[in-house]
Amino acid sequence: MLEIGENRVKRNSRMMAVHIEEQSDSNLSELKHIIKNKQITPFYQPLIDLRTNHVFGYESLARAPKTSPLHMPDQLFGVAREHQMLFETERVCRERAIQHFSEQNLRGKLFLNVDPYCLMDPTFREGTTLGMLERAHIKGSRVVIELTEHSPVDDITELKKAVRHYREMGFSIALDDLSAGYSNLQLMAELRPEYIKLDKYFIRKLPDNRVAQEFVRTIVNLAKHIDCTIIAEGIETDEILCETRKLGIHLGQGYLIGRPEARPDDIPVREVGEPLCTHGQTSHCAGEACITNLIHKTPPCNPGDPSEQVLSRFQKDARLLALPVVEKRRTVGMVLREDILMHFSLPFTRELHGKRPIRQIMQRNPLIVPASTPIEELSELTTNRPFKNLYSPIIVDKENEYSGLIFVHDLLERITRMKVDLAMESNPLTRLPGNTAIEKEVTRRLQGTSPFILSYFDIDHFKAFNDHYGYKRGDAMIGLLANVLKESKSGSCFIGHIGGDDFIMMCEKQDGWEARIRHLMETFSGRAKELYDEEDIKAGGITTKNRAGELCCFPVVSLSIGALPCLPECFSSHLEAAEIAVEMKRKAKKTIGNRLEIDRRSHTPKKALPETA
Repeated sequence: MLEIGENRVKRNSRMMAVHIEEQSDSNLSELKHIIKNKQITPFYQPLIDLRTNHVFGYESLARAPKTSPLHMPDQLFGVAREHQMLFETERVCRERAIQHFSEQNLRGKLFLNVDPYCLMDPTFREGTTLGMLERAHIKGSRVVIELTEHSPVDDITELKKAVRHYREMGFSIALDDLSAGYSNLQLMAELRPEYIKLDKYFIRKLPDNRVAQEFVRTIVNLAKHIDCTIIAEGIETDEILCETRKLGIHLGQGYLIGRPEARPDDIPVREVGEPLCTHGQTSHCAGEACITNLIHKTPPCNPGDPSEQVLSRFQKDARLLALPVVEKRRTVGMVLREDILMHFSLPFTRELHGKRPIRQIMQRNPLIVPASTPIEELSELTTNRPFKNLYSPIIVDKENEYSGLIFVHDLLERITRMKVDLAMESNPLTRLPGNTAIEKEVTRRLQGTSPFILSYFDIDHFKAFNDHYGYKRGDAMIGLLANVLKESKSGSCFIGHIGGDDFIMMCEKQDGWEARIRHLMETFSGRAKELYDEEDIKAGGITTKNRAGELCCFPVVSLSIGALPCLPECFSSHLEAAEIAVEMKRKAKKTIGNRLEIDRRSHTPKKALPETA
């Protein structure tokens, strides 16, 4: 019997080896066909200047034909490395990227991904790229060679020589994904690149992770000393964009800004007149959390205007509360209605001071904020002012030029409405986001670039517990699960309360996520026993009527969890993803006790999802 088993294992191993070899040969044949026929379509993802919202350039991303098993870059370049055809593959990708970039007359710089080993290959230095650029009528100064993270570099000295060679040809250098792969602080110090792309891992954690904030702040400060520009990758939400700007990062890239497209000019690019929202759920400034639609376009006065002339404007318009004082488009002060009326109420003031310039009586340190300021931050800045200035209007600047005024009563009204809306969308028992917020969040994450885990939580035997002990203790059980979920939350994790004893949690797909969920289950089970009477715990559960009215024994509550690993663009809607998570939860409920059921099926990427309103 043992010999039969060993023979079967050997036979299966040989069959597997043959299959792998056949697959490898098939991939090699496909790769050679793609290279020979130059079947590469470059997709371009925009990078913008976060100070102006103008397009700074485009990163070129290679795509093989959709019908090919090597369609996505990881598969394409993985096979190229396996069969030592990386240089030939990158050459075709580079040629097509330059050609299409020129044909579409795209703006700004062209970022070309290059494996460092290709960069150090002598055949790569023969001027091939420069020849491609000359034929496309593109200057070398518009090209940035972006060193990818796929291969570690052992010989930094040789890499420095290669980098020096390409700088002499007019190219700039960028390091991709700092903190990932080979791109580390040593390379940053040795190569002194013109650009550094910060790893998505840290950028996505900026809104609520202090460690990530301090790391990024350190890199930004270090970059200033070596005259390097930081590029933030993975900007997918307005919260991330807001934190990125706060840290002084000038260039950004991500799905909030623009997805990779073969013809990016077909996509409207947000310009200065349409600033990107810096907070909230949507990507346009129509959102409740933006301050731009609170701005009043009050015409300013000049610091040299006679004081009596400015007084006349207030006297003619009883609704005028303040006037900004602007010189050469820059705000230098503000005149408050009550101040100037009080000033001119004194005897002989008009005769003595009416001709004097308004700069002599203006308020010199008004609250001035950029148009990108989140409404929550503006509220905090406003209420932290001295009491005498508490209700003074706020001046808004755009690119250091006067834009308009925001009145405090408008700000308070907007904040109140936001809080009411949030309360209406939250579950009244747990104060967690309800179904509307959950749907928006699932859709937003499905549109992003990061894999995440969608988990559906259900308390087993909750109805029996609720019927036996009453609603008060039933609410306590629901509250317990909500608290355990909150305690387990980390990073950009989202927790929502669907209703009753059903919850949902979305977290980034990271190593150890499954172990964390299992730990969560054990924590809940241990603390749930505290809500039972002691005699019921000793008996192993409670005896009460089931749905058919029959007396049954129900064990202590446990958790059934259905988990769905979600890849970008794999589901057409939040409903499709939720349906699979519920399916997994139902499978889990078939087992007594805590159970985590994970969907391990492969889901094919779908067409890009439409943006939510």
